[in-house]
Amino acid sequence: MDFSLWGEYVKRQRQMDEVSSYNGDVDRSFTRDMGSSTVHSMKMMQHLYDQLCAQSEFCDITLAFAGIEMKAHWCVLVACPYFQSLYNSGMCEKVQGKVHIRVGKLSAVRSAITFLYTGTIKIQYAAIRDILEVADYLQIDDLKSECTNYLMGVEVSISNCVHMCLLASQYDLDNYPRVFEYMRGHLPEVLQQPDMLILTAESVVEMIKDPTLSYVPRIDFFKFILKWVENDKEQRMRFFEVMFCALELQKMNKEFLEMEVETCEYVAMSEKCKVHLLNVKMKYMTGLLSADGKTDVMLLVGGCGMGPLFHAFYAVPFLPVVDLQSLNCVYGYVISDNRWVELAPLPMAMRRPIVAFHNQTSCLYVYDGSVGIPVEDKIAYLHKYDIVGKEWTTVQIRLPAPVDDITIHAILFLSDNQYMVASARPYSSDPQKTTQQNVYMFRINSDLTQCCTIETLCTRNFKTEVQVCVAEGKYICVMCYKCGPSGIKRNKTVRFFVKDVTKGQARIPEFSRGATHESLMFAINHEVYVTKPGCYRFRKFDLRTLRWAAGKELIVPYSEDSATSARNDFVHGTFKNKMFIFGGRNGKTLVNTACAVDVTARKLENLEPVPKPIADGTVIHARIPSDVISCHIDCPHCKYTSMRSVVSYNGVEYPDEDDIYDHDLSYDDEEDDDDMYSDFWDNDMYDRVDMYGNYDWF
Repeated sequence: MDFSLWGEYVKRQRQMDEVSSYNGDVDRSFTRDMGSSTVHSMKMMQHLYDQLCAQSEFCDITLAFAGIEMKAHWCVLVACPYFQSLYNSGMCEKVQGKVHIRVGKLSAVRSAITFLYTGTIKIQYAAIRDILEVADYLQIDDLKSECTNYLMGVEVSISNCVHMCLLASQYDLDNYPRVFEYMRGHLPEVLQQPDMLILTAESVVEMIKDPTLSYVPRIDFFKFILKWVENDKEQRMRFFEVMFCALELQKMNKEFLEMEVETCEYVAMSEKCKVHLLNVKMKYMTGLLSADGKTDVMLLVGGCGMGPLFHAFYAVPFLPVVDLQSLNCVYGYVISDNRWVELAPLPMAMRRPIVAFHNQTSCLYVYDGSVGIPVEDKIAYLHKYDIVGKEWTTVQIRLPAPVDDITIHAILFLSDNQYMVASARPYSSDPQKTTQQNVYMFRINSDLTQCCTIETLCTRNFKTEVQVCVAEGKYICVMCYKCGPSGIKRNKTVRFFVKDVTKGQARIPEFSRGATHESLMFAINHEVYVTKPGCYRFRKFDLRTLRWAAGKELIVPYSEDSATSARNDFVHGTFKNKMFIFGGRNGKTLVNTACAVDVTARKLENLEPVPKPIADGTVIHARIPSDVISCHIDCPHCKYTSMRSVVSYNGVEYPDEDDIYDHDLSYDDEEDDDDMYSDFWDNDMYDRVDMYGNYDWF
């Protein structure tokens, strides 16, 4: 016996016992997943795809399409619901091992089957419809998603938006809202595309009736209807009557109606079409529709709305903020259509601006009364907006030299005459002498450069309130409340003046006997009303008899939504027999409701709400060219071309910035004044704002 071998065996056995009995730091229960399921899956799918390409005998199903047969794997195909249903149904496809695909082109079917194996596909825009057709038929949702992602990366244009919109609508793709909005925003150009002729009759009628597409000329719609019908005259002729009667013919000019529409053979073949056309022609003949191409609009200029910091007040509890901020918006309410349009914003935000409109030139003039007039130059800076030319400029009106401390109350354009109602002090060469402040009426020359004549109305004090309105386009009515040199509390003197601009009056007549003051003064036809909302009494001045009369009727009721609480700070203006009321505050809550009060019939009519809650603005009636105000307030075209982007502001002169830092962003703070009056609190006290000095809260 070889004892050396035996000794070696015993030694190794002891080493093995030591290893098996070792209780070190390693946990015997430690487990770990090794390998990569992703890599293994990719290798497996690549292996199956190689079998597909080689048409291996391991493939257990045959696909037949377009006269071509291709072998595949059931285990791969059943990943989509179409093949899963065939496999589970036990139909002949499973028994025979052969599936016939009777849709799509050969290349599209091959790409779809390849996608089931690899999960990738190469897509070209020219083949996107064929791929979507196969993916939708075979219910391959992942492939449809990849097609959607591809279309999301394609730049939408006039030439392809109709095709993309039809694809998205037919196959329920997620890019439909994006393409559809682009098509609606560029509809005049899109209507010229041949693809639009395949729209259904229901789609065409819906497009014509869409109120947000008011920016599209009705003439373009009429021409498109003719092309659409002629594309398949036998099948589409029966739809012409419905489409034509849906057109707003009153938005076409009279010449086009007589030269093109009335001579159309399709119109002559339908009695309903002829009646629809005749109704509009009668309105032109009777004057209900103006042939000058202009529309009556109530312009809502400036005002105030909710400030952005007000909603975040909780973020910094002691941060001084105000509840409202001035706005620079200019909206137009189209009376005949009961809709709002947005015009070019003001060059700067203004609260209660002084507004005038020149109908002959279609120009809007806006004056910011909060800026003030420097004593040195005595020049009033008016912002002028040429609505047709789409340009904001600044007009300088030199005020009369004999007066100082001028405050403008109203600027009025009546026919060929321009007037200004303002308060001022007579000029004094003695700086120690303070002259009595008066209310004046200035005549502005035709080129709007200076005031040429001065007419004194009455004396005033710091508590005097001045109201101005225009009646019948020729009467300027001015009411002064608490006038006179004394500003004592019991002074409630009312003086009322009426100027007829058609007469060369040496002195403005006064009709103060019987006059009274209320918060509202407005003119309806030849009568001037003085009342307040919700009040069952009023006074009116008849401009024909030149007498005041009292009444006990409700002239201006509260709207239905604010019946529980009085609405104040609303914006109002008049046109014909109606008084229009927009926005305001119900308590401390801004509202965007709108209504019209028929003063003669004593009826209240709710209107389309104002685009945003607003108060303290100014309303004026204007006649504006119809093509300028064609856009709806939700116009899809304006989402791509904003009003500010197409208007020039190069000619605007902005006031100099205040050198003194002020907390309320105004121009009236003195150097040592750190107080700000807040209209948010209920009291009339000045609220200390700078409570914490220069502490940086952020």
